[in-house]
Amino acid sequence: HGFTDTRRACLTVKCAQPKQFLFLDERHPTTRGHQVLAELIMNASYLTPANGKSAVKVFQQSSTKDRPIAVEAEHYQGRISAGQHSWAQKRDAQAAGSKSMRTTPDAGVLIPPAQKARAPRLDYRIRLLRTGTYYVWVRGKGATKRDDSLHVDIDGSLPSTADSLSGFGRAWTWSRDTQGGPVARIPVSKTGVHTLNLWMREDGLSVDRLLLTTSSKYRPSGIGPAESDRE
Repeated sequence: HGFTDTRRACLTVKCAQPKQFLFLDERHPTTRGHQVLAELIMNASYLTPANGKSAVKVFQQSSTKDRPIAVEAEHYQGRISAGQHSWAQKRDAQAAGSKSMRTTPDAGVLIPPAQKARAPRLDYRIRLLRTGTYYVWVRGKGATKRDDSLHVDIDGSLPSTADSLSGFGRAWTWSRDTQGGPVARIPVSKTGVHTLNLWMREDGLSVDRLLLTTSSKYRPSGIGPAESDRE
């Protein structure tokens, strides 16, 4: 989790980098410590102690040709705030289901991939039926070019080909473009249940829907396909 000291208290040694310490004093975690503990508790809530199976319904991948898995942004199973920023649900008549998720407040903040640990996050539990490359589509919008990007990954790992996903307009737009050039895609080496993560890059972005597909030629239109079943 990036800590260099998990035993001593930051204030005791007069540390210059509190985020590298788990404890602020003898009793209290640092801000980063609180964030990590919250993430661990949230992730633990996905499992039931009795049988080890998922305690929440998991989005199921389609077995059709393009094998899409489509998710409404507001149907997250985990939400982590960071500092003053968080993902907030907003009503929008043009969004699928009339709801979307927006990074707030819109203060002109940009978080690069290397610093994603300090970004707010949304988690979605998904079941993937095959390994290989998955292409990432997001239906989003931003009021300006300073509000139109985010990071996407699976299981907390951020491949360079899925960060800085952008290309959204002021109206709802499907995009898989990244600022680095290639289309957003994520390699998957194991089938089964995974966690799809959305991280804030620029505050002020609104997200309506997410979609993964194994087809490089698939292009969603309108609001996209029906949301995937949850079991």
